[in-house]
Amino acid sequence: MRVLTYNLLAGQADDAARLHDATLLLREARPDLLVLNECTLLALDDCARLRQLEAALDMQAWIALASSGFHVALLLRAADVEQVQLLSDGLCHAAVVASVRLCGWQLRVVAAHLDPYSPDRRVQETELLAAQRPSLVLGDLNAISPKDLAAVQPEHWAPRYRSRHLDAAGAIDTRAIELLEQHDLVDVHAALHPQTSPTRPTTRYARADRPVQRLDYIFASRELACHARVCEPFDHPYAQTASDHLPLYAELDLELRR
Repeated sequence: MRVLTYNLLAGQADDAARLHDATLLLREARPDLLVLNECTLLALDDCARLRQLEAALDMQAWIALASSGFHVALLLRAADVEQVQLLSDGLCHAAVVASVRLCGWQLRVVAAHLDPYSPDRRVQETELLAAQRPSLVLGDLNAISPKDLAAVQPEHWAPRYRSRHLDAAGAIDTRAIELLEQHDLVDVHAALHPQTSPTRPTTRYARADRPVQRLDYIFASRELACHARVCEPFDHPYAQTASDHLPLYAELDLELRR
């Protein structure tokens, strides 16, 4: 089973052109489960472009509309879908929570995009989503992992970025990621890599004052995580230009359950 999360970057003049490139990237990646963040363009015109993306990827989609305009979508391939909840109350953006059977496995999936600005609100959102008892959490979590503390350099960040991630004492706030781990969820990329890879910014959107960070995550239950063989940014010619985030994917070597 291949799962993938990708922040599409909304609000740019070339959104439509980049969505075309992202679609080609995703067709090559061929995920069985896909989470998309910043789906502003996909929701326009009664979700016309989301339906086009469904057809292009041969997947079924659900979209949670956010008052921020940064909607969240979940797409599935060949899954038995039992229940889907579209959440926005109590969230800066939105989330999709789905109970599905995929590759013969019963999964509780959370597709999320956490608050980019407030560490306290990120913790509140994480508590809300962890209460769903997920087996998979994917998305742009806008949070720093305690495993990445040695790699971040907040002293070089612009003030607007420091305010997003530092507590009152000036320390990096890692509570949102720690909370997921306390709920027995495994950071799959960190579990497979002694040195983690950042997911933002891409080459096209790099700036001198913009921090290099790992903000996109795939968390899995321990039962699922032990089957993970790969978890890393997806390598594609458009990966460095179609968004300011890299797509992150994982391959889970699951035996088909009947």
